[in-house]
Amino acid sequence: MELQVRIQDILEHSPLALNGQYPLGQMTQLVQAIGQQDESLHFQLELSRSQRSVFLKGELNSSLDLCCDLCLKRFDWEHEENLDLALVPQETQNVLASEITLSEQELDTIFYTGEDLDVAEILEEQLLLALPIKKVCTDSCQGLCTGCGANLNLQTCQCPPPDYSDSPFSKLLS
Repeated sequence: MELQVRIQDILEHSPLALNGQYPLGQMTQLVQAIGQQDESLHFQLELSRSQRSVFLKGELNSSLDLCCDLCLKRFDWEHEENLDLALVPQETQNVLASEITLSEQELDTIFYTGEDLDVAEILEEQLLLALPIKKVCTDSCQGLCTGCGANLNLQTCQCPPPDYSDSPFSKLLS
């Protein structure tokens, strides 16, 4: 399934509405980052145009199946995001490259080439940017014991406490 939009199909005074869902399993970079996904990304978008600049506004909703970085348990991560992006031709990037400080608006600018926009690629990029750096199932997750590998959320491990007597920082413990 492709979400290709021809720029000339977006009329200057009449926004183009795109509503639907896109299978997360078809987003190759997302699948490489977090594994195969069975759910879909739901979107409601509005594309408008002013000369060659395209403005994308709307919202995304998804539920991703992630693996906790601490305890390795699978969990659902719900994500909702409002989008407000400007898409400008690649040739205008040279004008912006000379800028030293980027404004808030310039951070939400995407450069495109050609006469078509791959909306699915834009949505995938926004979803990848929204992923948490540290994926944790709950705020109170204790993770796995580094000695025996026990899931500390489910059981107490029987490992002896670590011996820090040889550490140069042992005096800080007392």
